[in-house]
Amino acid sequence: MSQYALAREMEDRGWPWRQQTVARLETGQRMVRLGEAATLARMLRIDATLADLAEGTGTLPDLCARCQDNPPSGFTCNTCGRAGS
Repeated sequence: MSQYALAREMEDRGWPWRQQTVARLETGQRMVRLGEAATLARMLRIDATLADLAEGTGTLPDLCARCQDNPPSGFTCNTCGRAGS
């Protein structure tokens, strides 16, 4: 996911993020807030509790090997059955 796309997804969820916000997070120039971390975890399907988020731990779920849980819009993955949105 590009920095721009991530910022846009976060903005859609109520966080005033821009591409520069993501760049600063990636370089350690800005810390992520707990609420932002929780939103990111839900958005990226990371299985994490608040304690995990505070400690920087959590686990990524297994993604479909074919569509990576993100089939194209209007299509359904033949492997996992997920429909694209």
